[in-house]
Amino acid sequence: MKLYKRCLKSFPHASSVLILASLAVISPLNAFAQEKPASPALEATAAVWDLENLSKDTISNGTIMALTQHIRVKVFGVLPDYRWLERGRIKEVLDEQKFQASGCTDQSCAVEMGQLLGARKMVTGSLSKTGGTYNLTLSVIDIETGLVDKNASEVCPDCTEGQLYQLAEKTVLSMSGRTSKRITAPKITKPWKPLGIGIFIGGSYGLNNKAETPVTTYNPLAFKADDTFGSGNQVGLNYGIRYRLWFNPKYMIQLERTSLSAGDGSLGAGDLLAGSPGSTYTANDDNRIPLGYTGLRVRFGVSRTGKLSEVFNWNAGVGIAKYSHALNPEVGDLQTQTNLQLTTGGQTYFVRHYSKHFDFSTAFLSTGVEWKPHPRVGWNLSGSCNIKKETIVQRVTITGPGGSQVFEIWRSKIPALNIDTFIALYF
Repeated sequence: MKLYKRCLKSFPHASSVLILASLAVISPLNAFAQEKPASPALEATAAVWDLENLSKDTISNGTIMALTQHIRVKVFGVLPDYRWLERGRIKEVLDEQKFQASGCTDQSCAVEMGQLLGARKMVTGSLSKTGGTYNLTLSVIDIETGLVDKNASEVCPDCTEGQLYQLAEKTVLSMSGRTSKRITAPKITKPWKPLGIGIFIGGSYGLNNKAETPVTTYNPLAFKADDTFGSGNQVGLNYGIRYRLWFNPKYMIQLERTSLSAGDGSLGAGDLLAGSPGSTYTANDDNRIPLGYTGLRVRFGVSRTGKLSEVFNWNAGVGIAKYSHALNPEVGDLQTQTNLQLTTGGQTYFVRHYSKHFDFSTAFLSTGVEWKPHPRVGWNLSGSCNIKKETIVQRVTITGPGGSQVFEIWRSKIPALNIDTFIALYF
């Protein structure tokens, strides 16, 4: 203190100098203290406004609201230095100020909204869709300057609505300067959509209901065809085309052509004497009589299809079938070129073969399963039932000393139940 007083006596203006020096040191410190910003977490407020829907025809309002809320949650996590206003509070303030927010889409409107909310930052954005690609844009607007601080835009090609949340998270991270996550597509099981057209080739089998041939008496002989002949069932070779209806792929139309044959063996003149055991004869047996029939079957059907498992499909349908004799004569009965000559007991008999022509149509029902180990290849096994029944009859005319007599040698019904199988290639 004594030194201080002595100093003042020696330098009369020392006190003024000390005061000025003190002010020079204190003033910058005071100014620095005043310029240091307060903690943003205590004073800064920010808000996220609803996304603008740029594709209202393809993006629903519910999707926009849900995605905005998801963005609001994600922004809280990546920008924690602000107090974020909840949407309920935002709406309450804007309603009090009678602010029309529904058409607020541009930057100046966002600034005005932020001023009413007392916010320092506003996060706005938009969502659009072109084809299957979504585009999400986000911006952070500084309310005091009216300028955009940060913005980001991300796209998601072939994106589903479920992936929009990943797109939102990626855009928020990109806007905050952090590493964005890659959008991963979930494993989606595509709905079953079978190929439209197919060609096929296969076989058909039907069980004949063969009637026993009666004994025909022709004095002095009794003629009867041997039952060991003509006992074969109907078999066929089929091919055709299948087509799925373009307006409803669950339904399929099918057109097929099948070559049919039934019967087994043939009869000679001697075979006709089965009803007269012990008879002796001589015969011209070069021309034998075929037993059975050959013909064509053309079917058109419509069936309903569905999946049983990943590789098995089922089908059930109805259709029309047309049967016709392979020789296709213009008359009801036809005479073949088979002529037999039989001599027994000193008498000569002539045998001429006739076969009844068949030509009829019938409705049918069908059902079956198809195994498809590959989308372009299928194996089908099905059963069908004809509504109408038809009988095939074969006869011979025997001419001898006593005149002519008709003799039935074979009778069978065309199978009502058929089993068909084929392999198909689809395109």
